[in-house]
Amino acid sequence: MPEIKLPFSHGLEMELMLIKNNGQWIPGDQMVKVFPEIIDKSLGLLKTKMNQAPDYIKTKVKKITKQYDEDKKGDYVVIHYAFNGKEIEICSIGRDSHLVGETWILELVTPPCNSIEELMWWAHTLIAVCFEYVTQKLRGITIIASGLNPLLEFHNCISFGDHHHIGIEDSDTRLAAYNLMRLFTPHLISISVNSPFEESKIPNLTHSPRNNLISDQPLSQRLKHNFGQLGMAPHLKKLDLQEFAEKVNRAADPESARMIDMYPLTKWGTIEIRFFDAQPSIMSRMGIAILLQAICLKAKKMLENGETIPDINFGIIKKNRELSLGKGGLIGLVRDSSLEQKLKSFSTIYQDFRAPKFEDKLRFIFHSIENMIYFLKDEFVELGVLGTTYLESIGIIIFGGQKNKLAAPIPPAIYQIHNLETNNNNFQKLIRQLEIDMETIVASGGKHCPLQREFGMTCWPSWMKPLEICSDIITPEILFGGDLAKCNLSIGNDGTVIAENIEVKIKIEDDLNNEVYQESKTYAELKPNTVKTIPIEFPTDDYASTYQINYEIFVDGDLQGEFSKTISIAKLDASITYLGTDDLPLIGEAVKIPLSFEIRSTIPKDYKVLATISLTNPKGDKTFEEIKEAMTIPSNSKVLFAPSNVEVLTNILPKFKVTLKNQQYEQLPSIEIKQEKLPERFNLVVPNLKIEKEDTGKVIIESKDDTFIISKLEKPPQIELKVPASLPSEFYIGKEYTVPIEITTSDTSNIIAGKIQLLIEDNSGREQIVGQTRFSSMKSQKKVNSQKKVNIKVKIPKNLTLKDTKTLLFGRTIINKKKSKTIELSSITIKEKEITISPIQLQKSYSSYLPIKISFVINTSIEFKGKLKVLTKGVEIAQKEITIQTPGRIIDSIDIVNTQNLAINSNTLEFQLIEDKQKMCTATFEVYITKEQLLQLGYVFRPQISDLMVTENGEITISPKLRYLGTGSIIIEMRLQINRADKKIFLDKTQRITIASQKYGTFGPFSVQLETEENLPSFYEFSVEFYKINPDGSKSKIEAEMIAGKPLEYSFGIIKKREK
Repeated sequence: MPEIKLPFSHGLEMELMLIKNNGQWIPGDQMVKVFPEIIDKSLGLLKTKMNQAPDYIKTKVKKITKQYDEDKKGDYVVIHYAFNGKEIEICSIGRDSHLVGETWILELVTPPCNSIEELMWWAHTLIAVCFEYVTQKLRGITIIASGLNPLLEFHNCISFGDHHHIGIEDSDTRLAAYNLMRLFTPHLISISVNSPFEESKIPNLTHSPRNNLISDQPLSQRLKHNFGQLGMAPHLKKLDLQEFAEKVNRAADPESARMIDMYPLTKWGTIEIRFFDAQPSIMSRMGIAILLQAICLKAKKMLENGETIPDINFGIIKKNRELSLGKGGLIGLVRDSSLEQKLKSFSTIYQDFRAPKFEDKLRFIFHSIENMIYFLKDEFVELGVLGTTYLESIGIIIFGGQKNKLAAPIPPAIYQIHNLETNNNNFQKLIRQLEIDMETIVASGGKHCPLQREFGMTCWPSWMKPLEICSDIITPEILFGGDLAKCNLSIGNDGTVIAENIEVKIKIEDDLNNEVYQESKTYAELKPNTVKTIPIEFPTDDYASTYQINYEIFVDGDLQGEFSKTISIAKLDASITYLGTDDLPLIGEAVKIPLSFEIRSTIPKDYKVLATISLTNPKGDKTFEEIKEAMTIPSNSKVLFAPSNVEVLTNILPKFKVTLKNQQYEQLPSIEIKQEKLPERFNLVVPNLKIEKEDTGKVIIESKDDTFIISKLEKPPQIELKVPASLPSEFYIGKEYTVPIEITTSDTSNIIAGKIQLLIEDNSGREQIVGQTRFSSMKSQKKVNSQKKVNIKVKIPKNLTLKDTKTLLFGRTIINKKKSKTIELSSITIKEKEITISPIQLQKSYSSYLPIKISFVINTSIEFKGKLKVLTKGVEIAQKEITIQTPGRIIDSIDIVNTQNLAINSNTLEFQLIEDKQKMCTATFEVYITKEQLLQLGYVFRPQISDLMVTENGEITISPKLRYLGTGSIIIEMRLQINRADKKIFLDKTQRITIASQKYGTFGPFSVQLETEENLPSFYEFSVEFYKINPDGSKSKIEAEMIAGKPLEYSFGIIKKREK
């Protein structure tokens, strides 16, 4: 088919969402690494893709480089492109430069394009290079298209849209195109809304009698929230930036005036249309591009014919814009009553009667959208897009699909809601479906349209059909690579006359554009209300992701329609993981093998499979054990199968802990190997997984994990352990106990010596050793068991976490470094030590410079030896050793000398009792600090401070002095500086002195000689700082508000001595 030229150049900015596979934002520290990596790798992939680019694109690309914007954009890919005889730079891949800080917006920008094929090639290529790298190399990260993240709250202007730039050189034509597009703003929003969810909120849905799906929430949460960067555009009489800025209330900052719905004054001579939500497919974007081009072409023809483009009331269009955010156009259109008087012909098609007969009243916004398509029909014909696949994506939205699942209108937001409803309101499955859509779009060269897959081909009205020829194609619901694809293509005649000389040309390509099938069918005639069916069969392979069925229908040599349908190859990936140690011991009759496996499905429905798990030797010619399990894999999902004793495994097997973190899993039947099936002492074993179709037995996927070793070990000595009946039933945490153990052995072949360990289990099933000791040699005589008694010191650890205070005491032996099985010895109860601390309120307030004494009461049922710590805002300000030998109630006090961390007014103190680095109990206490002066400052300055006449040699002397108002004594360090106006330092002195309570301490005196020549500055600055020297030698600066007296800083001038 010939290239579809555009009447005006067209560029596209696409904002895509970078998220984790579970829909959550990627952490900021990870994004700092991710963005530069995407830029680097996509740059290389883009250069590689240029080898397959059409020649008309290759000749325009001069070079592709990477640049860096330190202020906002960071690294980004630049395409140097030939356009209108000049080389221009397009920042094609990068982060959104309008947002400072964290952003998950991947911004992709096409060069200005002159044909729809050129625009589509660039849109697909830019998305493909980023998506392929992110999903294949950055584990756990994906890219989807939606106006908002469905799972999270809107914040920081993080939203995702498509911006179209239409280049119109003639300013009169650009003005006319802008004013006409402005009238259709509500219509264009209604068909493009694609952000129906926020914060995983499930809307209330209703199905109307005509099968419309209606939500009680806005279908564009992005436009609802993002009013700072968007807003209704005004009607213009001329293209003037200042006038435009005034009309959108941005007169103070005209450059920001572009942050509204449409902006006709860009520096590139384009109209920028900014209100579109990020669209679900490239075909949707192409459909919108054609629609915008048709409106601009219509405006150009109206201008040339002297027709008026009306100025509809701003408030009415704004109201219709607000209404278009909800219900997909299923809401009444607000009419401009004055339009009928001003321009009746336009009013008829815009707001009065439904096309094509214009007899029925126009009631809803979506009726006006249908009329918009009728209004632009001649332009579609002139563009050569009528009957092509480019209009399919918006045709389905406006007129509905042939599968009749939902009635029109069906904007992308309704597609998302339909998916959520179909998947029982599971937002994770919605995210997965959006990821699968993106995968299929990339694999199909951009031709796949999710709405067409779900709802069928467009039910075009008769006035949009070149003839009354209809078509549909039935494809397999599930198709795996390697299957024979069996399809049925049907063509019908919905007209009233016979269609003659019909030819159907069929071509099928894989996702690498390799042709796999071609056929041409001819029919002499097709009578009205009849259908011809063409069976199609073609082989598939394991490497293709999609197949594209393209076909054209000709009647008497005239093309009646160009159609396409994408068949997605169902993928079932599986992996098996051995979770144990590299050397697994086998002691006794058999050993259980810890395995898990994961299945990831892109199959569009629940699917029954047979899973075979086997343990073989590395060659695969000997099977030690295998199990088969029939299972149903949920549609478009990822399922993890894990052993039933998963809680134990997650703690003892780190590899498994990572695998199962925050994941749901299905239980996996246990698999074990019996000793007689292992021929060697050391056996190499490989875990294998095979997934087969349950109905045919055809293998879908096979997987294996790394080899591990099973070591057959000798049977351990037979030993029994017993505790006496007098064993305490209650154990206090931290207290030491002596537990007697009786050891009995019936082993007559070995002399036994080793170690006994006593253990308990914590919450997670992890064993905790609470005591152990060694025992000496034992050997049983014939028919007489050997016995021995030992005492073990037992202490329950303080970091123990238990669901219940009742637990079991276990025992085991270790002989020749080999552990026996644990033996249940006794049921015991674990009790916490009971201890509390309560500060006592003795006075209401404390002085800011005096030590604070606070009393407290400790109640304890145990002995205690540790520390009392006092903290404020996490900073320790006092501590004291505490020893309690007799349980009961004690009263004590603590002095807080370090008061510089206390604020004036109220302070919250935290009291902590610490024993063996373990926090036993805490309490809080409020103290009120009054603001009082700590020091009084004075100084002697000769000559006196003011504008002064210095001595003959320019010398002045200063002696600061301080009076200390606190108790005891204090060590003060002073730093004194005198600078000239040009920052030259004349005096910089530091001195420490000790000052007793209520006494003065004097620093200096210090002398300094100033320069008094005629040409030097006569302005000087004086400053003094004081520091308290703490007991540990550190310094604390004394703030100005704690010092009364003369100022710490001021300026003075000198009167220079002049010769007579």
